[in-house]
Amino acid sequence: MTMPGPRSDDDRAVSELTSLLTIVVMALLVIAVVGVNVLYVQSQTEGPDATFSYQYFEPQSMLLITFDSGEPIPAGQIEIEGADRRATWAALNDQMNESTPVGPGTVVRIGPNGAYDQEVSPEETIRVNYLNESGGRTTMSTWNGTG
Repeated sequence: MTMPGPRSDDDRAVSELTSLLTIVVMALLVIAVVGVNVLYVQSQTEGPDATFSYQYFEPQSMLLITFDSGEPIPAGQIEIEGADRRATWAALNDQMNESTPVGPGTVVRIGPNGAYDQEVSPEETIRVNYLNESGGRTTMSTWNGTG
Protein backbone atom coordinates (compact mmCIF):
# COMPACT_ATOMS: atom_id res chain seq x y z
CA MET A 1 0.00 0.00 0.00
CA THR A 2 1.24 3.41 -0.93
CA MET A 3 1.03 6.20 1.50
CA PRO A 4 -0.23 9.59 0.37
CA GLY A 5 2.51 12.10 0.28
CA PRO A 6 4.86 13.94 -1.98
CA ARG A 7 5.51 12.41 -5.37
CA SER A 8 8.89 11.17 -6.32
CA ASP A 9 11.05 13.09 -8.79
CA ASP A 10 10.55 10.37 -11.39
CA ASP A 11 6.75 10.75 -11.41
CA ARG A 12 6.92 14.51 -11.78
CA ALA A 13 9.48 14.36 -14.63
CA VAL A 14 7.26 12.09 -16.68
CA SER A 15 4.23 14.36 -16.33
CA GLU A 16 6.29 17.49 -17.14
CA LEU A 17 7.69 15.79 -20.23
CA THR A 18 4.22 14.71 -21.29
CA SER A 19 2.90 18.25 -20.83
CA LEU A 20 5.77 19.73 -22.81
CA LEU A 21 5.29 17.27 -25.67
CA THR A 22 1.55 17.96 -25.73
CA ILE A 23 2.16 21.72 -25.97
CA VAL A 24 4.75 21.26 -28.74
CA VAL A 25 2.45 18.99 -30.76
CA MET A 26 -0.47 21.40 -30.37
CA ALA A 27 1.71 24.36 -31.42
CA LEU A 28 2.90 22.48 -34.52
CA LEU A 29 -0.67 21.57 -35.38
CA VAL A 30 -1.81 25.20 -35.12
CA ILE A 31 1.14 26.36 -37.24
CA ALA A 32 0.35 23.73 -39.89
CA VAL A 33 -3.34 24.69 -40.06
CA VAL A 34 -2.56 28.41 -40.33
CA GLY A 35 0.11 27.75 -42.98
CA VAL A 36 -2.21 25.67 -45.13
CA ASN A 37 -4.95 28.31 -44.89
CA VAL A 38 -2.55 31.09 -45.89
CA LEU A 39 -1.37 29.12 -48.92
CA TYR A 40 -4.95 28.25 -49.90
CA VAL A 41 -6.18 31.84 -49.59
CA GLN A 42 -3.24 33.13 -51.63
CA SER A 43 -3.87 30.61 -54.39
CA GLN A 44 -7.55 31.59 -54.48
CA THR A 45 -6.95 35.35 -54.65
CA GLU A 46 -4.05 35.66 -57.05
CA GLY A 47 -4.97 36.01 -60.69
CA PRO A 48 -3.19 34.58 -63.70
CA ASP A 49 -0.20 36.37 -65.17
CA ALA A 50 -1.65 38.05 -68.26
CA THR A 51 -1.00 41.33 -70.06
CA PHE A 52 -3.49 43.48 -71.94
CA SER A 53 -3.20 46.49 -74.24
CA TYR A 54 -5.73 49.23 -74.91
CA GLN A 55 -6.73 51.32 -77.91
CA TYR A 56 -9.16 54.20 -77.40
CA PHE A 57 -11.42 55.61 -80.14
CA GLU A 58 -12.68 59.00 -79.01
CA PRO A 59 -15.30 59.67 -81.73
CA GLN A 60 -17.10 56.42 -80.83
CA SER A 61 -16.36 56.61 -77.07
CA MET A 62 -15.10 53.05 -77.39
CA LEU A 63 -12.16 51.07 -76.01
CA LEU A 64 -10.59 47.97 -77.58
CA ILE A 65 -8.91 45.63 -75.12
CA THR A 66 -6.44 43.06 -76.47
CA PHE A 67 -5.18 40.04 -74.52
CA ASP A 68 -1.47 40.31 -75.34
CA SER A 69 0.20 37.46 -73.47
CA GLY A 70 -0.31 34.82 -70.82
CA GLU A 71 -2.01 31.47 -70.40
CA PRO A 72 -5.54 31.24 -71.84
CA ILE A 73 -8.32 32.11 -69.36
CA PRO A 74 -12.00 31.13 -69.71
CA ALA A 75 -14.01 34.09 -71.04
CA GLY A 76 -16.40 33.89 -68.09
CA GLN A 77 -13.54 34.48 -65.65
CA ILE A 78 -12.39 37.77 -67.18
CA GLU A 79 -14.42 40.78 -66.08
CA ILE A 80 -14.23 44.27 -67.55
CA GLU A 81 -15.09 46.85 -64.88
CA GLY A 82 -15.76 50.54 -65.42
CA ALA A 83 -17.14 53.23 -63.14
CA ASP A 84 -20.75 52.08 -63.44
CA ARG A 85 -20.61 48.80 -65.40
CA ARG A 86 -19.24 45.30 -65.18
CA ALA A 87 -19.39 42.59 -67.83
CA THR A 88 -17.49 39.38 -68.51
CA TRP A 89 -15.40 38.95 -71.63
CA ALA A 90 -17.93 36.30 -72.75
CA ALA A 91 -20.87 38.72 -72.42
CA LEU A 92 -19.00 41.36 -74.43
CA ASN A 93 -18.11 38.97 -77.26
CA ASP A 94 -21.10 37.36 -79.00
CA GLN A 95 -18.93 34.57 -80.39
CA MET A 96 -17.80 33.26 -76.99
CA ASN A 97 -19.41 31.41 -74.12
CA GLU A 98 -18.27 31.37 -70.48
CA SER A 99 -15.80 28.51 -71.04
CA THR A 100 -14.25 29.71 -74.33
CA PRO A 101 -10.52 30.27 -73.74
CA VAL A 102 -9.30 33.84 -74.17
CA GLY A 103 -5.68 33.87 -75.27
CA PRO A 104 -3.10 36.10 -76.94
CA GLY A 105 -4.54 38.16 -79.79
CA THR A 106 -8.15 37.99 -78.58
CA VAL A 107 -9.89 41.39 -78.69
CA VAL A 108 -13.02 42.72 -77.00
CA ARG A 109 -14.75 46.07 -77.50
CA ILE A 110 -16.47 48.11 -74.82
CA GLY A 111 -18.60 51.11 -75.54
CA PRO A 112 -22.16 52.33 -76.00
CA ASN A 113 -23.27 49.37 -78.14
CA GLY A 114 -23.31 45.78 -76.92
CA ALA A 115 -23.29 44.27 -73.44
CA TYR A 116 -21.27 47.11 -71.86
CA ASP A 117 -23.87 49.60 -73.12
CA GLN A 118 -22.09 52.71 -71.91
CA GLU A 119 -19.75 55.26 -73.48
CA VAL A 120 -16.14 55.12 -72.34
CA SER A 121 -14.71 58.57 -71.62
CA PRO A 122 -11.01 59.37 -72.11
CA GLU A 123 -10.74 60.07 -68.35
CA GLU A 124 -12.36 56.83 -67.23
CA THR A 125 -10.55 54.01 -65.43
CA ILE A 126 -11.20 50.50 -66.76
CA ARG A 127 -10.04 47.38 -64.92
CA VAL A 128 -9.58 43.89 -66.31
CA ASN A 129 -10.33 41.52 -63.43
CA TYR A 130 -9.87 37.79 -62.96
CA LEU A 131 -12.86 36.09 -61.31
CA ASN A 132 -11.78 32.99 -59.36
CA GLU A 133 -13.93 29.95 -58.63
CA SER A 134 -14.73 31.10 -55.09
CA GLY A 135 -16.21 34.40 -56.30
CA GLY A 136 -13.24 36.67 -55.55
CA ARG A 137 -11.78 39.08 -58.07
CA THR A 138 -8.22 40.21 -58.74
CA THR A 139 -7.27 43.10 -61.02
CA MET A 140 -4.91 41.90 -63.76
CA SER A 141 -4.62 45.19 -65.68
CA THR A 142 -5.85 48.79 -65.52
CA TRP A 143 -6.42 51.42 -68.20
CA ASN A 144 -6.24 54.92 -66.69
CA GLY A 145 -7.63 56.84 -69.63
CA THR A 146 -5.75 58.65 -72.37
CA GLY A 147 -4.33 61.42 -70.25
